[in-house]
Amino acid sequence: MNEIYQVVDPDGFYYNVSPNYKNGNRNKDRINYLKGQFRISKTNPNGLDVKFRKFLGMSKRPTERAIYDYVKEAEDETLPNQVKVVPTFVVRLSFGGGILVEVYTDETIRILYASNKDEFKRGYLYVMVRP
Repeated sequence: MNEIYQVVDPDGFYYNVSPNYKNGNRNKDRINYLKGQFRISKTNPNGLDVKFRKFLGMSKRPTERAIYDYVKEAEDETLPNQVKVVPTFVVRLSFGGGILVEVYTDETIRILYASNKDEFKRGYLYVMVRP
């Protein structure tokens, strides 16, 4: 997927914002807002412990503003055409979380690796570019 945005708030939370194309039909995209919380890792001083808190969305893509400009509405749960993607209690119980370790950041790019476990037996690499 080439359109995933991460909007980070310095108060300790972020949103992963992305389209979700129903049945792969790119003409019928809804927008997902997955909220996570973060704090300095207890096991890695260069990392962040993250956990997911809620998952909601819009049933159709907005045209007035960019999809990442609706994070305040997602936080307040006042999104236009709002839908609950997954109930909050399910997100908190089963989505888990993990650790993110930042490798490099400048004004245009951010590189980090992540794992859902402290041991990094299965890791993920993220390269984020500022829009």
